[in-house]
Amino acid sequence: MKPILSFCLCIWILSHASAQNLDSLSKVTYPSQVLSSIWGYTAPDGKEYALVGTNRGTSIVDITDPSNPQKLHFINGAQGSWREIKTYSHYAYISHDNSTQREGIFIIDLKNVQSNITVKDFRGPDGNIRRAHTLYTDSLGYLYLFGGSLGGCAIFSIKEDPLNPVYVGITSNEYIHDGYVRGDTLWASNVYAGTLSVWDLTDRTAPVKIASFNTPMNFTHNAWLSDDGLSLFTTDEKNGASVASYNVNDVTDAKLLYEWKLKPNELSIPHNVHVLNDYLIISHYTEGVVVCDALDPRKVITAGRYDTSPRFSGGGFFGCWGVYPYFPSGNIIASDMEEGMFILKPNYLRGIRAFGTVVDAVSGLPINRAKVGFVETGDSTFTNFDGQFALGSLDPGFFNLKAEADGYISQEIRRLYVRGSIFDFEIALQPVTTNVNNPELSDWVNIYTESSLLQVNLQSDLPAVMQLFNSAGALVKENIGITPGLNSIDWGALSSGFYVATISTEGRQHSRKLFKN
Repeated sequence: MKPILSFCLCIWILSHASAQNLDSLSKVTYPSQVLSSIWGYTAPDGKEYALVGTNRGTSIVDITDPSNPQKLHFINGAQGSWREIKTYSHYAYISHDNSTQREGIFIIDLKNVQSNITVKDFRGPDGNIRRAHTLYTDSLGYLYLFGGSLGGCAIFSIKEDPLNPVYVGITSNEYIHDGYVRGDTLWASNVYAGTLSVWDLTDRTAPVKIASFNTPMNFTHNAWLSDDGLSLFTTDEKNGASVASYNVNDVTDAKLLYEWKLKPNELSIPHNVHVLNDYLIISHYTEGVVVCDALDPRKVITAGRYDTSPRFSGGGFFGCWGVYPYFPSGNIIASDMEEGMFILKPNYLRGIRAFGTVVDAVSGLPINRAKVGFVETGDSTFTNFDGQFALGSLDPGFFNLKAEADGYISQEIRRLYVRGSIFDFEIALQPVTTNVNNPELSDWVNIYTESSLLQVNLQSDLPAVMQLFNSAGALVKENIGITPGLNSIDWGALSSGFYVATISTEGRQHSRKLFKN
């Protein structure tokens, strides 16, 4: 019996190794079909339905009993890899992006979805709508078509007659891959331009672009707004890309807050991100479904995941295409291209966060590259040029927050972190050796600038090593040998701006903030 039990245990461990706070309730397979996007519909009677895009059409599945899903209908459509679905009232709008077939936008009336459905092929008043890469519907009663026959974002009113959309206006002919609309603002993902553009839709007959900014890997795939509307989350459809968070309180000056990755060297692609109650629900291709706590977008924390794609890993366009987390039941549905449709039960958990600044206790200057971490978990990070750090963990408890840097006495701060805790610290580290009379100068080294030269006067019998960091905290010159006396270092090739020079010798260190013209 022991070999059999060991084998079964191994199988159980393998099957659960890639699941965290997301439980599989059931799975629906589609033999010989490849899945694409997915959306959901909740009927007035509370029953829940999955609308599943495949390369052959659209499947409607009753998932009211998530452990026993029932396929109800299949709407044949144009053959193609891209099919997107959104809903408005009891209507579903379905786009495809196959230019060789002249199918328009399918509109499905779901009013009597249990017994029968009606389907209309909408091609616009002039019959010139043949395809769209993606689409979106908003609560105001508008349908938005992106990257299709009309180019840009074409806007239609569906509030008067959802079966007969009325053309309203268009942004421009610049390609928009996907878009998210809230109120009178469109957040447009311009994938090939690598930008997120913001459009004022106050007058939907004449949209006005009011801002644009690049996303980290310049291949902006999708975006979703936070619940309070102050933050935006974006994906770039490239191997190893991050999910980026931005402060968009002023859309003309969006500020990058954080770049989240599942693992530091993860090559998988975050495909689509959605937001619910300050959680990110991400379809992450070969890594499956990932849930993140984004309560504070300055530090996004991984809070759960389920690998829908155990046969694939790393980069490439395999695995989980789309997710839908907005059912009243709280269940999440996910479409995996190769494996089928999954129904998942999430356990949404809040993480803990520590933010702060590490400074020199004598000079008050920020300490760059100080290491800050939770002693108990091993989670750690380094301060940036301004001495700032952001640290997070999923699990609560008593933790010692430790800050340390070369040439300084380390410091620990103990706190009780409950779920959702956010602490802000200013940590002043005492230098091992200081000059109390003039903290700007050390008693053993002086650093100053002269034309294109950086002058280091080492008043010590021991040689030292210098490192130079730019304003982003990146090391631009490393391990420059400094000998006793005056040393001239050519930094003329570096761009103008602020730098931090750190001089280290046996048992002591000195840092100085410098400006290069």
